[in-house]
Amino acid sequence: MDIQSKVKQSDGIWLVSGNLINLPANDNFSLHDSKQKISFTDLKIKKSDATKNGIPVGVSVENTFSTDLTNIKLLLQNSFGVIQKPSSGDVLQVKSDNQKGRLTGK
Repeated sequence: MDIQSKVKQSDGIWLVSGNLINLPANDNFSLHDSKQKISFTDLKIKKSDATKNGIPVGVSVENTFSTDLTNIKLLLQNSFGVIQKPSSGDVLQVKSDNQKGRLTGK
């Protein structure tokens, strides 16, 4: 994650804006451009119970958050170009499952 700005709220929640970077491919999909960033604005982050080197790890308040992208170019099985669009709304969503994120769309 590349953090561009962060603002602490009175309730201890942080509003973080930045980019998801260095995104890994999986067996089916990879980014069309390996340097593609997924930008987001005002993602709500809270402290988790986990720590790394004695520092609390931040996690998203919600299981899903909005990106700033209306679509993203992907490669299907390293051969076919596809454009992923939102399954609902105007921007792509990232959903958290078992401490891993995935884009939701169609």
